[in-house]
Amino acid sequence: MLGGLTMGRRQRSRAAIIAVLCLTLAAPTTAVATHKHHDDDRRHAFQEIAQELVSGIDRSRSVTSASEAKAKQSYLQKAYGYMRPKRTRIAVAPFEQDDIKIAKAVADDFNASLFAALIKKGGRYDLMAREALKALIDDMQQTGAWEAADGNPINALLKNAGNIDVLIRGKIRVSGKTAVLTYTAISMDGRVVAQTLPQHFPLSSEDAKISRPTVSLDSAVAAAARHLADRAPELEELLQGGVRFEDTGTQPPFGSYLQGRVAGAIREAFSSVVTSRTIKVGRLQAHRGLKSGGAVSGKDLLDRNLSGKASAHVLSGSYWHLSNSIELRLSLKGPEGSNAEWVGWISSQDTAGRRVRPMGNFGSLRDYDGMGPFAFQLTSDRGKNAAYSFGDRMKLLIRLDRTAWVYCFYRDAVGSTVQIFPNPHFWQNHKQPRFEGGVLHTMPDDPTFNFDFVVSPPTGQELVKCFAVSRDVTADLPPELRGNTLKPMPRDLGMRLSPTFRELPDAAVSEASFVVTVGKQ
Repeated sequence: MLGGLTMGRRQRSRAAIIAVLCLTLAAPTTAVATHKHHDDDRRHAFQEIAQELVSGIDRSRSVTSASEAKAKQSYLQKAYGYMRPKRTRIAVAPFEQDDIKIAKAVADDFNASLFAALIKKGGRYDLMAREALKALIDDMQQTGAWEAADGNPINALLKNAGNIDVLIRGKIRVSGKTAVLTYTAISMDGRVVAQTLPQHFPLSSEDAKISRPTVSLDSAVAAAARHLADRAPELEELLQGGVRFEDTGTQPPFGSYLQGRVAGAIREAFSSVVTSRTIKVGRLQAHRGLKSGGAVSGKDLLDRNLSGKASAHVLSGSYWHLSNSIELRLSLKGPEGSNAEWVGWISSQDTAGRRVRPMGNFGSLRDYDGMGPFAFQLTSDRGKNAAYSFGDRMKLLIRLDRTAWVYCFYRDAVGSTVQIFPNPHFWQNHKQPRFEGGVLHTMPDDPTFNFDFVVSPPTGQELVKCFAVSRDVTADLPPELRGNTLKPMPRDLGMRLSPTFRELPDAAVSEASFVVTVGKQ
């Protein structure tokens, strides 16, 4: 029995589960205030980062090229390839403001420095210009291709810029007035080919968002409600999609409190004694018209469309705990793509006595979410990173853009990991975990899956983690990952799910995850 979720063939046997990317781009800026003697250190640091990335890419490409040459090329082709080796096309993914804690200009400057260091490396590399990548991403966002890929840059680039071989993306962690920066290089089949050691960079108080003018919590709630309500005059039903802590997907008590306060204030803003107008406020819930096996698009499973109600808007957001303030980011999204946003800062002491930070964080377990050749939508019947109470039944909603084999795990609040799919109940009636592309798969869904997920104690944050693979790899996995038991696996194996799948031979991999916040009724 693991805490947080029970599953079984209409009987109880417990479980809990596990999974990235930051995207944004801008022209190079000088946003980090450093003294001249720091410049050389900074330049040297990015030279080291570039060397680590290039070395890993070289190792990966040499193995691939040797294999392809041996299998496919004639003697003359081999000779020509030796004289004129294929150039590797590299793109550096931009940072997305919603995923970083520092000023975006600083993050963009990091990428600019890396780009310059990679150019100096020369060799058999072609770098996709940052401006060209930005234009491509903008175009995909405007045409809907980005949404169709569920924000997965590898899948989107494969379909829209097939000449890219490797995508480099960065991750920024902030500690006081220091940014801790790492980069990962991922091939188009989802293999991690290089990962850099952490590099530390000093930040100014402004860039680190140490000091911000703040308002009271009451003032922030009132201002946010007015701003959002004014930009959604057609609002008839407000669905609460969650206010989460930073980029973790978790909903601590303060996040739930903020959501309730803002939702209530928006409802009050629309109340009218004269017209008797009111709006409904409810919880985001997948509409019953979404049937397993039915054709769906990736857009259908976005939170703003999940309810299937044309008049409904979804309130969601995040809050970021800075030094002396809390940055609150809220959005009100309509089903047709309308989006109203508000950002403000409140005192870090003005939290109404609610816990601000989550009890745990899944960190590296989600590092490679959305990184692979499959467009892989994974959500719940209450949307992404949802909250559930004891006794609630949870459903997973899965869509792939093409046929793949799927493996899912649940990691609970105390760190135990159980494989929830495939599982012994599934193997009684099926031979392989093969999911057809382009249609909705709901799990559990009787009689196909024939088991239930029931949320159970303790409270806390838990993780659903799934992998989509290009072939049936069941026999290639460690025995503990073949779905023959519902018992918790060894902890070290639970922490190594991503490398275990991504190191499988002749298998392309995408992964996805969402956080489950478990609470009392």
